[in-house]
Amino acid sequence: MTLQKLRRWLGFPLEDRYRVHIEQDIVQSSLRPGIFSALLILAFQAVMMVLSLLRKGGPFASLRRQGYWWLYVTLFSVTLLFLLLIVFLMRRRRPCLDTFFLPLQTFYTAFLCLWGTCVTLLDQFGGNSLSVFTYVTLSAAALTVLQPWQSALIFTGNCLFLNLLLPYTPAGPDNFYSNAVNSCFVTLGAFFISLWFYRSKVSSCYAKIIISRRDTARSDIIRPWINR
Repeated sequence: MTLQKLRRWLGFPLEDRYRVHIEQDIVQSSLRPGIFSALLILAFQAVMMVLSLLRKGGPFASLRRQGYWWLYVTLFSVTLLFLLLIVFLMRRRRPCLDTFFLPLQTFYTAFLCLWGTCVTLLDQFGGNSLSVFTYVTLSAAALTVLQPWQSALIFTGNCLFLNLLLPYTPAGPDNFYSNAVNSCFVTLGAFFISLWFYRSKVSSCYAKIIISRRDTARSDIIRPWINR
C-alpha cells in the first residue's frame, strides 16, 4: 500500500484509466507555451552570439570566451532541433504528438538545466554568481510539465553535478558552503514549483473529464423525455 501511494505521489496521481486522456490535454495546453519559450531562447542566444562577435577580440580571445561561445551555439542548435521536431510531430497524426511531445520536452528540460549549470561553472572563473543556475532551474520548473520523479531526478542531479565541480573552480573552495546551501534551496524550490504545476494541470484536466461525463449523463436522462 505504501509503495502504491509513493508511486502515485512521484508519478501520475490518478487511476491509469484517466492517464491517456489527461496527458493528451496536457500536451495541447503545453504546446504553445513550449514553442514560445523555445523561440525566446533562440532569439536570446542569437543576440548573445552577435554580442560576442562584436566584442573586442571576438569570441575566441580567451578560453573563457570560447566556452561561452560554444555554450551559446550548443543551446541555439539544440533548441532549433527541438522546434523542428515539434513542427515535424505537428504535421504527423495527432497520436505522434501526444506520444512524443512530453518525453521530448523532458529531455530538453534536462539539457537546459545542464546548460545553465555549465554556464554557472564558467562564471566562477570571473566571479561567484549562481544567477544563471537559479533562473534557468526555476524557469524550467515553471514553464514545463514534469512528473514529480522526473523533476526530482533532473533538478537533484543537476544540483549534485554543480556542487561536485564547484570546488575545482577558482572561487569554489572559499564559497562552497554558501553555494551549496543556495543551490539546494533553489533545487528544492524548483521541485515544489514543478510539483504544484503538474498537480494543478492534472487536477484541472480531471475536473473537465468529470464535468463532461456528468453533462453527458444528464443529456442521456433528459433526451428521452424531450423526444416524447
